[in-house]
Amino acid sequence: LYRRAIAIRERVGPHSPQLAASLTNLSVLLGRSGDAADEAEAERLLRRGLAIRERVFGQEHPEVAHSLHSLANHYQFQRKDFTRAEGLYERALRMREQYYERNSDRVAQTLNCIAALKRAQGHDQRSEELYLETLSIRRELSGGRHSETQKTAAALLRLYQKQGKSREAAQLKRDLSAWRREAPADATAAFLHASVRPNPPFSAVPEGFRLLHAVTGHQGYVLKHIAQESRANKVTAELGA
Repeated sequence: LYRRAIAIRERVGPHSPQLAASLTNLSVLLGRSGDAADEAEAERLLRRGLAIRERVFGQEHPEVAHSLHSLANHYQFQRKDFTRAEGLYERALRMREQYYERNSDRVAQTLNCIAALKRAQGHDQRSEELYLETLSIRRELSGGRHSETQKTAAALLRLYQKQGKSREAAQLKRDLSAWRREAPADATAAFLHASVRPNPPFSAVPEGFRLLHAVTGHQGYVLKHIAQESRANKVTAELGA
């Protein structure tokens, strides 16, 4: 189905964002097969998707960051090329932090992967710091019931156990067990906290005020676009003058 979608979108145009999305989706599937030829094709697809997005959106855009993050995942988990992966993650993190700000789901996604990378490299202290920050963001935005929060907590728990930090491990294990006993959150849900600045600014929220596309956020991006690009199904906004 992915190949059919790519063929259809190729006919529409070789440089469309929709084609880049289909290339990325197929690359993820191929990268998980364990076959060397599939992994090589996955890398080519990811690089082509990145080139399309850079051509369409420019060098600094969340869609470009998404491609960089996906390519970094490929290098970390399939190629075990940690040096290349780290450089790509850092580029993706910088873009996502500029666009979504630090306390957001997309930044947490990249921080979590860098934490895993640091552990694979043997840098346990740095890995712990990154897992703790990721867990803090995900707990605040999505709660302990969300599957991504629990995945980060489980990874940090394994790290604590490896380090012999029995007290921290015991507390986190209790927290994780409590979250798992609760009704699970929607695993597909994504949440984004965006700090936005009304344009023109106002000192008090007018009665009946609604957040529409005219409200601009970080770097001048409009709130509507932030919601679309983040793929979040819930956006909370903090208003500022």
